[in-house]
Order: sequence, then C-alpha cells, then structure tokens
Amino acid sequence: MIAVVHEVRLAPAQKDTLVRLLRSSRAERPTAIVARLLWCEGETVHVISLWESRDALDRYLAAAEAPPVTETLATLGAQTPRIGDVTEYG
Repeated sequence: MIAVVHEVRLAPAQKDTLVRLLRSSRAERPTAIVARLLWCEGETVHVISLWESRDALDRYLAAAEAPPVTETLATLGAQTPRIGDVTEYG
C-alpha cells in the first residue's frame, strides 16, 4: 500500500469547504483507493489517499488526467504530493 500526501495551509473556513468537496467527490474516486484521510495540524492540512499499490496508482495516472482534488488543492497552494510506502501493522 502507498500513501499520496498533499499538504496545504488553510484557514478554518477553507477546511470545512475542503471536507465538503472531498465528501461530495467520494463516488468519483478510483476503486484502487483504499481510504482517504484528512489530518489537520493547526492551519496545515494533509490530504492523504491510501492506494492499494504503486502499480495501481501508476496505471491510474497513465490512463487519466489529474484527479479533480489534485487540481483543487493546487489552486489552494498545495505543493507536489509526496508518495511513500505504508505498512499495515494491526
């Protein structure tokens, strides 16, 4: 499993808007996404997508345009997402 992590600084009102956007786009998310999480540390928000594998993410990116949430986060100032391995331990 891998995590794709977008990080952006948002005001409290913007966080609420982002949560609504993420919830409304749930039906559009790729089936290879295991879970999506929002982790907030003050004004810093981490939008985390857990993918079943790096291969699944690469196949999706090769066949599709950038996901709408990626474009939205970029307009809010998010940097290029970080991608890392995730191991389930419990």
